[in-house]
Amino acid sequence: MIPTDLLMEYLMESVRKRLKTWKSRIQVLFSEIVKIMKGKKWILQLASIALVLILSLIIYIKVSSRGGYQTVKPYRIQKLNEAINQYRLGNYLRAEMIFNSIAQESKDKNDASIAAIYLGNIMVKKNQFEKAIEYYREAWKNKAMAKFAYYNSAIVEQRRGNINKAIRNAKVALKYDVQFVEANLLLGNLYYLKRDYNSAIKVYDKYQYNPIFLYNKAATYLMLGDVNSAETLFLTLVTRKDTEKVIKGLSYYELGNIYIKTSPKRSSFYYYQAFKLFNQNDDLLYNSLIMMAKSGDFVGASKLIFDMDIDKFLSNNEKIALSYILLKSGRYKKALDLLLPLDGNNTDAYILLGDISLQKGDFKSSELYYWKALKIAKGIKEKIAIYGRLISMYQELGMLDKAVSICGSIDDKDIKRNFTIKVACAKTYFQKKENDKALGLMLEASNMADDERSKLFKLASIYYRYGYDNNTLRILYKIHNLYPDDYRSLLGISKIFTQNGQKERALEKLDIIAERCKDLGIYYEALILKAENTKKDIAENIYKALIKDFPYRYEAYYNLARLYLEEKRYKESSELIDRLIEGEIKIPDRERLYSFVIKGIAKYNLGNENEAYNSLVKAINIEQGNDLARVNLNILKSINK
Repeated sequence: MIPTDLLMEYLMESVRKRLKTWKSRIQVLFSEIVKIMKGKKWILQLASIALVLILSLIIYIKVSSRGGYQTVKPYRIQKLNEAINQYRLGNYLRAEMIFNSIAQESKDKNDASIAAIYLGNIMVKKNQFEKAIEYYREAWKNKAMAKFAYYNSAIVEQRRGNINKAIRNAKVALKYDVQFVEANLLLGNLYYLKRDYNSAIKVYDKYQYNPIFLYNKAATYLMLGDVNSAETLFLTLVTRKDTEKVIKGLSYYELGNIYIKTSPKRSSFYYYQAFKLFNQNDDLLYNSLIMMAKSGDFVGASKLIFDMDIDKFLSNNEKIALSYILLKSGRYKKALDLLLPLDGNNTDAYILLGDISLQKGDFKSSELYYWKALKIAKGIKEKIAIYGRLISMYQELGMLDKAVSICGSIDDKDIKRNFTIKVACAKTYFQKKENDKALGLMLEASNMADDERSKLFKLASIYYRYGYDNNTLRILYKIHNLYPDDYRSLLGISKIFTQNGQKERALEKLDIIAERCKDLGIYYEALILKAENTKKDIAENIYKALIKDFPYRYEAYYNLARLYLEEKRYKESSELIDRLIEGEIKIPDRERLYSFVIKGIAKYNLGNENEAYNSLVKAINIEQGNDLARVNLNILKSINK
């Protein structure tokens, strides 16, 4: 099978779309922010949002006979309360009439100012911003109400796009009350809108205990490109006990965004935490499972798919992306259930149906789907992916004439000159033993590799597979010169030297890797190969060190057990195999089979024929036709007769 890069692109594209969708839905969540400022209700009932910043809260003044207006006569309180209640109920025409009456008739400055502010709010709802500002100007003549009037006017100026005026008004509001929290929040957000991020951060720093200010500060750091500072603040918010649910959920969401490129696994985790907090939002669940798949955990991602309302929620392309995840996790039936109802003109659906059928061993259906996909494919990239799959499938089935036929029938020059198609056809000719044709295509592919690392490694792997060591070495040395920090090239060179008996040259390269390489996987492989090229006592020490440092990898256990068996140290060999096969270490079937064979031979030589027999039977059960296990078992049976 060739890699399904096309479908992985769909996964990442769909993540980007989901992020945009989620951004557009964030506004709905801000209705919950009102609950954060318990007991803090001011005048202007507006919510204003820029990007993901939390801007002004929904606020209004609570007016009651116990709320600081003891000098107001009962009749006036009743009239003002009636107007406010009408406003809250949405009866703005009635409210406007009563507020106008109060503004014109009342001799009390506070009453008139409150009425003016509400009249300004009603004008805002009518989008009559100039009139709203006039009412606020009237209200700010009264010092008792000035901070609210300036605050509301700042929000209106912001909505009109007059950011500088909005900043001036917010600052005036703060002159009347320097501890006016909402005005400080608004001022910081206005600086943010103005892209004066450093000034915004200075304002947010005044209330570092406040989760909303911390969240906005983190968002500002993101705009400055300071991801580390933003990450630290978001992590603080999700761990603090006093962080409200909505702020915590948004912080998890932003952490998910931060880790999209660097750590898909962590990104998935944070999206899922946001999903749990935000009423099981399917957008977040989708992002979580996509990033889980990107990290390689297709099984985990596939489990999350079953929690989604797929028919309601997903587009055809997203269903294709999820089918790919299901395919990779081995859930073929569910993948087919998703794909079969799709539009018959969907190329990607047919490609994936072909992939699923191939995985199931249904080659006829796979071939049929690939040809259907090719028939309706329009883009060159799609056609290349389909031709590559067909050639690869025919190679695996030994139907080399069909593969050659495809290579010869491609008439599109751009497809014919494609690197992927060149190497696929070259492999076909190598399999047919037509090496001259294969080498010619490999040369053409080399000329179009453009020093691209992945393409050069592909060429090296094909040359190596078909025994062209000099060609392989030439390309690996080229990779090493172009990308000296990629030690896979030196490791490949060392393997060829080892196979050709050039142990000293192999050890020279392996020592360089052991000294300089920071990639633990390559480092481990290099030391395993070094042990194979050195004396047994040194090899034993290398294997022991690797078992200590990498207890979760099987290779050092297995190789050391073989070494002990060769030295007739049967007890140590048997005990090491027990540690390997009884632990939680992932072992390929072939190595697991040989581990039981090693144990069987060791147990026999220790005089325990029953355990030897049981171990060899276990080996046979893994692969019935394995000669080594079968021969040893037959020898044991003949001895016991």
